[in-house]
Amino acid sequence: FKSEAAISIALVHFLFNSAGLFIFLPYRPLRRLPGLLSGRFRKLTQRNRMIGFLYIVLMFFLIPFLLIYFNKMY
Repeated sequence: FKSEAAISIALVHFLFNSAGLFIFLPYRPLRRLPGLLSGRFRKLTQRNRMIGFLYIVLMFFLIPFLLIYFNKMY
């Protein structure tokens, strides 16, 4: 079963990943940026595990819920 929503989500996902590839891959300093940021975030969450927990709750639950909620209002 193919719905229009599933196809559009897959297309947006592909385009987002392709844009990231073309932004980060050609430039060496930008290629190192995700690794540097993840290393700093790892050290931060090792010091305070609540930050990691809040990040997961925020990114995977709160922000998607708010986007869906506000999208249904309009």
